[in-house]
Amino acid sequence: MKINFYNHDSKKNLTLDTEKSLIMVYGKNGNGKTTLSRSTDLDAKYVFNEDFIYSNVYNVSENGAGQTSKTKENFSGLWIGEEIVKVRKEVSDIIIERKRLEEMLNEKMLKIITYFQNNGIPFNYQNKLKNLIDENFKYEIGKFDELIKKYKSKYVFETDIKDDSDFKNKVKFVKENSVHTMLLSEIKKNDFISDLILKTNNNKITELNNIILDLNNHSQLILKVEEIYSEKNINPIMSNKIEEWYKLHLNRTSCMFCGNNNITKAMSEWKTVLEDSYSKEKKIVINSIAETINICKSIIENETCKNVDLELVQFLEYVECYLESKVDEINNNKFNEIVFDKSIDKREIIEINSAIEKLINYSLNKNLDEISFIYNTLNYLDRDKINKMELSDKLMKENGNQIADSINNKFRQFGLDKSIKIDIDKRSIPHKFIYSLKNHNGINELSDGQKHKLALAIFMNYLENQDLENKIIVIDDPVVSLDICGYILFKQYLIKELIENHFKKSTTLIILTHDISYLYIQLSNIFENEKMRNITSIYKLSSSEIKEIPIDFIKTDDITLFRNLLDNLNNLSELKIINSIFIKIFRIMIDLRLRFTGQSFADNINIDKLPYDATKIYKLKKINRLLCEVGRKLNPSYDEIYLAISKLYDSSLILGFEGFILEKHVKKVKQIIEENIDSEEVGDLFEIIQSLKKFLESASDDEMKNYINHTRNSYSRNIIGLGLEDFYEEKEEN
Repeated sequence: MKINFYNHDSKKNLTLDTEKSLIMVYGKNGNGKTTLSRSTDLDAKYVFNEDFIYSNVYNVSENGAGQTSKTKENFSGLWIGEEIVKVRKEVSDIIIERKRLEEMLNEKMLKIITYFQNNGIPFNYQNKLKNLIDENFKYEIGKFDELIKKYKSKYVFETDIKDDSDFKNKVKFVKENSVHTMLLSEIKKNDFISDLILKTNNNKITELNNIILDLNNHSQLILKVEEIYSEKNINPIMSNKIEEWYKLHLNRTSCMFCGNNNITKAMSEWKTVLEDSYSKEKKIVINSIAETINICKSIIENETCKNVDLELVQFLEYVECYLESKVDEINNNKFNEIVFDKSIDKREIIEINSAIEKLINYSLNKNLDEISFIYNTLNYLDRDKINKMELSDKLMKENGNQIADSINNKFRQFGLDKSIKIDIDKRSIPHKFIYSLKNHNGINELSDGQKHKLALAIFMNYLENQDLENKIIVIDDPVVSLDICGYILFKQYLIKELIENHFKKSTTLIILTHDISYLYIQLSNIFENEKMRNITSIYKLSSSEIKEIPIDFIKTDDITLFRNLLDNLNNLSELKIINSIFIKIFRIMIDLRLRFTGQSFADNINIDKLPYDATKIYKLKKINRLLCEVGRKLNPSYDEIYLAISKLYDSSLILGFEGFILEKHVKKVKQIIEENIDSEEVGDLFEIIQSLKKFLESASDDEMKNYINHTRNSYSRNIIGLGLEDFYEEKEEN
């Protein structure tokens, strides 16, 4: 496995090359750990770093931490699961397909709409298409071409337009003849003219001629009645009064007004007049013809009508003249049939709205199967999307509760006394998971450490729900916000839960850290486990290189390391390197002896508190001064180094650590000096002390004091080759 990454500080391309399954990478902040985690050779879904936190969990702005639309989308992507993925994919496919078909329908309808608009005809096709809805319509994405070939619309729009030529003529008519339509509509109001101009059968004229014929048959009666009116000089007002009087005296023989006892003759005479229906029919015919004459006049006098249909106006002028003569004849009791010598081609009255509808219907029918298929497909997709969204909601709710429970369990494992609730954000399509902290208003109420634990718990829970076959898991500074107790809790979870239960043989775990204490704790179970040792590698990362560190260097404590150095000492270069830690070993022996007597090592060396006589105390103080003096020199002589190792040997005997530094070690130092044995190559154990030597050469008094009085641990924090400078830079930052 090779992971390539570029360090921007050193401008070098670096490579982590290993076949091990568990990899620990140590490096101080700024040396490129996060850059390594961003390598394009890694799948970002399996990398925990600040990118994961800010992209998948929350974002930070001037208003505090919170979920953005982007983090909601990414957070949902962590959990949707195979079934929800399938449903969401189907929803996405529906949205894409619907957009495609909607554009197709709009493109087809646009041609029709544009045509009508160019001809000044309004067209709202949405209401028209509602007629095409087929509730039993089914559609399958991906089979558009196949299904549309077989489809036949169940609905056909009603129209009387015969062909394209007829269509164009009627479009022209609707466009240019709104006044003509108004004219014909006015004519339609009069049955007589309507029969003449709009209809083949002249029913109204036939009806009038039948009445005229009947009047002609009773012309003598009509004449007699008219003579009575004329002789008695009865005007219409008097006629109405007489009619009222007649009705009141129908069953009487005497007049109720004047007392005349003999009104029988008068009643008989007025009966002939008042009960004469033919005279009334004569009036009806005259009034009907007069009404028609008035309609003709109103149209004839309208100049616009002449411009629209001059032939029609001229015909109406003829009709007006003829009917006026006919009225004169009837008034003179000449009852001849109405017969026109002239005629006109029948006009067809077309209501504009009706005409427009038929035009639109014809246009839709031209591509009806295709339009109907697309429209019903859109409606089907809308229904299908709603159903799938409801299914997605159900699955997300069930899944969300499980995720929340699992993440809350991680909180407890990592020592976070918080809990989350996962809901569904239905304002987005597809819907997204959104989490909230129970009993809190928002994420910004959490401390930075709690936010980091939240993100870490979410990431770890995500891993547990994935198939980790052949996956590379990278965790960048997992304990940055944890204390020592948190280190242990995380280590237990990582080993007992994640690795044992979810990792495969092919899974690789890379942990990046700047904290050497966590590094030691995470590896503590590996030191004596041969199986784990065989799959584990440790690397030191700097801005310019990444190199492997033997596991035993982490395990080795200061005393053990120093003894191994003595056993492996071979040349003058190694001798100068080992001299840099003589004072440290001396102070550790003092510390151990004091603790054996129940005393804790104080800030300053406490040689006076050792249970020795004044002579031994004096010797130890003198040795301390010598070791400090030689250890601080940039280039001590070999004789000074020999003297220092000899005195360190003496101090081990005084302090009761016989067997730690042996006499043969002192003799070997002397031999190397006397024989001037030197080499440019030094052993691995000496290389890890080299950084300490470089530090001591430039260390201030305070830094030297920190070095001498560093905390007692079961391993060396400063001389394991992971970089003494890292330790002190971190202390200054803290």
